[in-house]
Amino acid sequence: MEPWKIGEELFDQGISPKLKGFHYICSALSLLIGQRRVLTAEDAARAIRTVGGQNVRRTECCMRYAIRRAWELGEGSIRLSFPNLSYPPAVVEFLLVTQWRLAAGAEAADKVDKRVKRL
Repeated sequence: MEPWKIGEELFDQGISPKLKGFHYICSALSLLIGQRRVLTAEDAARAIRTVGGQNVRRTECCMRYAIRRAWELGEGSIRLSFPNLSYPPAVVEFLLVTQWRLAAGAEAADKVDKRVKRL
């Protein structure tokens, strides 16, 4: 999947591209989307460790801040992705749900492309 689609999804959810967490989340999602199997929380945690390198705590903190800020400002669709929560989602939760949304969107786009080609 193209990196700009990941960034566009995060921007739609209200996460500002000016934050470091935005870029860390993009990197983690690109790692997760590349895998062709059902993902678990352990996969998301491994992606965070890979993106964070030596400084996993700082990386996760930046991700948490970006998610919390989008949640508090409420300018994007992040609250629609987590309708049952009254607080910001955890980083792992956010990564898995966003990865699922991106995969579902790509699958729907592929179906449309196939239908258009038939016409």
